[in-house]
Amino acid sequence: ARWGTRIRLAILIAVALLVAHTAIYAAEDGLGAAYAAAIARDGHGDWWLALSVVVLALGLALGGWTVGRVLGLEIRARRARPRRREEPPFAPEAVGIARRLVPLVLVLFGIQENIEQLVAHGRVLGVEAVVGPAHPLAIPVLALVALILSIAGAAVRWRIATLERRVANGRSPVRRRIGSDTIGSAWRTVGALAPWRWMSDRLDAGRSPPSFLPA
Repeated sequence: ARWGTRIRLAILIAVALLVAHTAIYAAEDGLGAAYAAAIARDGHGDWWLALSVVVLALGLALGGWTVGRVLGLEIRARRARPRRREEPPFAPEAVGIARRLVPLVLVLFGIQENIEQLVAHGRVLGVEAVVGPAHPLAIPVLALVALILSIAGAAVRWRIATLERRVANGRSPVRRRIGSDTIGSAWRTVGALAPWRWMSDRLDAGRSPPSFLPA
């Protein structure tokens, strides 16, 4: 379970970096030819396209798995008929994800930009990659993207937790009893005769005779 949580967080971080990186360059340099020129200028070669495809594939895989899990829990929750409907709080979930996601996205974006600048131009920007003139819109865009993904992730986790509680607190479905309370005449005869015939044909009744009777 711990590894599953870490993997989901890693994929969420990768998606946040990809979306924020694209939004920053698009906001600062525009789209189309200007965007392509800015990407090429800062050392984004063919590897960036391949990495983007991998991150998008991982994001879609995580999204598909999440949708399947939610739908399965929705079906089970409707069948469970819970005794009470307790829902976990939403705000702590969103805050918990944002507290981890926002700083990680900021730090990793700075590291990524420094590596790109080092490879493309042989220099390191340091913290200026995030707060300097190279990317003046970096902090607001990164924070906004991370917060939106935090809220979306918290909504999914909150819904899963809510459905799991409903399933756990639900009653078992009522099964229809097959049978009849009316006993047929043939079964009455069998019920009356079977014990007597069984006892009369049995050689060992399961106990010794009374002590006052001769053996």
